[in-house]
Amino acid sequence: MNRKRCKFTKIIAAILIAVMICGNAGVKGFGTKITAKAATPIERTLYWNMEHNGTLDSNEKDVYVFSLKRSGKVNIQLTTEGYVSYSAEISIYDASDERIKYYDIEKGSYNYSFELLAGSYKLVIDSVDNEYSFVPKFTPSGETKQESYMAKNNSTATGTYYTLGKKVRGQLAMNDAMDIYKLNITKPGYVTIAISSYLNDYDISVINEYQNDPVYSVTELGAGSYKKSFFARKGIHYFIIQKDSYNTDSKYCGSYTFTITNTGIPTSRISKVTNSSRKAATVRWNTSSRVDGYQIQYSVTNTYKKGYTKTVMIRKKATAATVLRNLRKGATYYVRIRTFKRDSFDVAQWSAWSSSAKIRITK
Repeated sequence: MNRKRCKFTKIIAAILIAVMICGNAGVKGFGTKITAKAATPIERTLYWNMEHNGTLDSNEKDVYVFSLKRSGKVNIQLTTEGYVSYSAEISIYDASDERIKYYDIEKGSYNYSFELLAGSYKLVIDSVDNEYSFVPKFTPSGETKQESYMAKNNSTATGTYYTLGKKVRGQLAMNDAMDIYKLNITKPGYVTIAISSYLNDYDISVINEYQNDPVYSVTELGAGSYKKSFFARKGIHYFIIQKDSYNTDSKYCGSYTFTITNTGIPTSRISKVTNSSRKAATVRWNTSSRVDGYQIQYSVTNTYKKGYTKTVMIRKKATAATVLRNLRKGATYYVRIRTFKRDSFDVAQWSAWSSSAKIRITK
């Protein structure tokens, strides 16, 4: 009898323990603590230039949602009270929940900046383990062509059309590593890029419409102003501004401005023609260090009619004179000159012809 009573008592005790476990399993504070990370945190709306505040445990987070209609810089002036967890972070996520940039939160008051394209985002403050407050501010980049993270000008197919001589403002954001501009070089010659930026360590390059090797490139430019010139043939080209896609440090992101101009191939002109000797004329011209050589034509017709015209090639840019021989005594000759420069494909590109000079052969 005593054995049965003892067995019955054990069964009742087991049932009571099971009931207590089931009854308290969903109670906060029993067993593992349920935190903001275990459940989905409430998303709050971010308001510019207004103070936001909250209190977080070491494994909780607050989420603030916001949208940017324009690209620019988001500044978060964050203040924490007292101790801050070593794992405390402030982060920005895009609409696909991809983290763009994070900072470790420091004790005290600090400014955290984020260069962003237009789009929808989440600001996440995580594991502060204390009280915090912040004021968000936004400064638009003033891009000439507005980009969003869903519509970037980072390929030749989506490149922004650029008009020569126009000043353009752009931005390389933390979620944008490249901008491409499409331009039409209307005449062969020298192209000058004047660029200013706050970026550190970025590259610029120019490719032709066939997207071959760069016509021109410069790497590792720093913050400041630069003027770069190169020679290019006539036609469609693409100007590319690029930074390291993996570098989201604020000093490697930011705004830039540039202007591109096309001045054409330097021309020359006949400075003097003399009947220097029997049936010969000496021709002199202005030289240029920015060309590869010259072409001279002379003819007894001022229209340089085929069959009555001869051509002389001068392949040294420093040469300033040549002698034309076997001319007809008593004839009047017309002389003109043009320059040439070889492009990146080693093809000669020509300037316009100069006006004509004339000489009567009397010797």
